[in-house]
Amino acid sequence: MLEVAKGVVQRHGAVLTPEAQKASLGCTPLDAWQAVIDELHLENVTGQQLFEESEPLLVERWLSRPLYAAAPLSTCLVCVTCRAPRISRSPKAASV
Repeated sequence: MLEVAKGVVQRHGAVLTPEAQKASLGCTPLDAWQAVIDELHLENVTGQQLFEESEPLLVERWLSRPLYAAAPLSTCLVCVTCRAPRISRSPKAASV
């Protein structure tokens, strides 16, 4: 995601600084882009425009990633990469 943001900002003649990155943390996408605009003093562009530029690039990156083989039932879908064990929800496990 950071590479996409850097590319979008660069197309508008700026460099994504650590301060701009920090200003965008914890925001919705539109608010994050507006924070970047404010921090970098970008003119003639809106958060909505930067969002619309970045979304197709993000989708393209996600679609170009390799799919993982089915994970064993002992892992969750989020943890396929790290193979972290799934938290058991059985009554027996809860009583331990």
